[in-house]
Amino acid sequence: MRFAELATVDPAAKAVGDRVKAEMERQSIRQSAVAKRLRMSQPAVSRRIIGVVPFDVSELEKIARLLDVPVTSFLTADAA
Repeated sequence: MRFAELATVDPAAKAVGDRVKAEMERQSIRQSAVAKRLRMSQPAVSRRIIGVVPFDVSELEKIARLLDVPVTSFLTADAA
């Protein structure tokens, strides 16, 4: 059984993670590149993207800079 199957997913954190993931996919950016920017492991990034662990503001700011998008694009569906 995988970690994600055992963990509780927070719907709000998952919504943010879904927006981060969508922009990463749009730009062909891998989780490993995000992990390097955040100075964390790829599995730690994955847990944030699936909503098990919420991103903190500083992490979202770093990802927004990496992807060259406003941080608000991750926070509301209308801002994307």
